[in-house]
Formats: sequence, structure tokens, C-alpha cells
Amino acid sequence: LNTTGTVKTTVSGSLTNAAGTITVNSGGSLITEGSTLTNSALITNQGTVEVKASGSFLNQPGSTLNNLNQVLVNDTSSFSNAATFANLSYVNVECGSTFTNSDTLPNSGSFDAGGTFNNAPGATLTNNTGGTFDVKGGALMTNLSQVTNAAGGIFINSGILIDNDTFTNLGAFTNSGILKGIGVFEGILSNSTTGTVAPGTSPGTLTVDSVFSNFGTVQIELGGTNPGQYDTLAVTGVANLGATLQVTLVNGFVPVSGNAFIILTADSIADQFAAVNYPSVPGIAWT
Repeated sequence: LNTTGTVKTTVSGSLTNAAGTITVNSGGSLITEGSTLTNSALITNQGTVEVKASGSFLNQPGSTLNNLNQVLVNDTSSFSNAATFANLSYVNVECGSTFTNSDTLPNSGSFDAGGTFNNAPGATLTNNTGGTFDVKGGALMTNLSQVTNAAGGIFINSGILIDNDTFTNLGAFTNSGILKGIGVFEGILSNSTTGTVAPGTSPGTLTVDSVFSNFGTVQIELGGTNPGQYDTLAVTGVANLGATLQVTLVNGFVPVSGNAFIILTADSIADQFAAVNYPSVPGIAWT
């Protein structure tokens, strides 16, 4: 199928590319509207691929989608990549929609994650040199496998990024949202003035395998006195502190005088938090 016009599947319909090649030329559109589009072979997009009106796009194992122009996931729709989805231009996942990557996604263009983005177990997301991956404000990204921001890549988190496996940063990473999880962040992590680093998933340990610099907020939850019952930020390099430490109590825990918590470990610590906000507990003087 080679189109410069519009191919559309609508509610109750479906389109399956089982073994052939679909080429969407410049100016053309491939649209699934409230229906399912399944790719089991090759799609090359030089125009627009759009999933809308609660539709779904399934990129099946063994298939390839090469995006040379734009892919739009709108209107509470879903896109599932179980093969190779190579973005060389622009992808937008609208608020309310879901994108799930369970195989290979190399991004060399711009990828705006405005809804929910899941990097499933066994999957690889690579933001290549020259690529920009942007987790928008109000969006949620969960990493259960491997994310790599290559040298020369730009990765922006303005939403909520949960890292429960491995995030490797070799480029420019900006956290102006919330970074949390129980995984490993490999590379330099700078938390901006509007950013929050919140180890764990209520609670737990987040590891920064390099240098950590805080210009925003480090949020620590205390749910008990045993390791694993409270948050820890584990830094293998230098921890450059500053800005704010926010401590909160969870799971009904009430500390008593003499309780101690190791909330930060580092190879070395520079400076100190400029402001520390502790919860109010009668009879407790925090130090």
C-alpha cells in the first residue's frame, strides 16, 4: 500500500498489515479512529500516522515502523510497540493516551510524552544524539527496563518519572518534575529548582551512580526504623547538597526520641541542605 491520500479505519473496523509494506508518503495519512491498526511487517511514514478516538495501534513482534514525519496518539488512544519503532522526526502522545514500549525504541527526533509512557520489562528506549525526549507536565513515565540518554541527547522530565530499573544518562538530563523509584540512575543527575527527587516507591532506595547536585527538593518518607521502611538516596559519587530536604511520615509511623535513619549515602558530601522541613511530632527534636 502506497498512499499520498488518507487511509482510515473507524469504529468496529480494523486494518492489519500482515506481510506487506505500507508507505505513507508526504501529505498522506494513515488513521485509526476508534479501531485497531496492526502492523506485522513494515510501515514507512513520511506523512501522518494518527491514532484517535480511543483507537489502538499494535506494532507486532518482528515488525518495523519507521517514522520520518509525525505519529500522533490522541483522544485516550493507545500505542503498543512490541518490535522496532524508529522515530526520526516527531511523536506526540497526548494527555490521556498511553504508549507502551516492550521492545526497541530508538529516538533520533522529538518525542513528546504527554500521557502515560511505559517502558516494559525487557524493553530498550534509547534517546540518540540529537534526539529530545520530553515527559510533559502532568504526564507519567514508568521505566521497568533500560533507558539510555546518549551523549548529545536531551531528556526532559517535567512530569513524574518512576525509575524502577536502569536509566543511563550520557547527555543532558533536566528534572523539573518528580523523579522517583527504586532503580539506578547512571550518570550525572542535577535536580533543578522546581524538581523533586523522591527515592523509593513509598518507601525504598534510589541509586545515583555518579554525581548528584540538588537545586530543588529531596523528599524522604519515613515509614519505620528498619532499612527498607524509609527512603534512602544512595550516591556513589559526590552529593552536592543545597536547597530543600522535605521529610514526611508514611504508613502510620510515629518516630520516638532516639530513632535514627540513614537517608543519604555518598562517596563524599559537599555543602548541606539550605532548608530542612521536618514533620511535627510531639516530644521529638529533629537533628
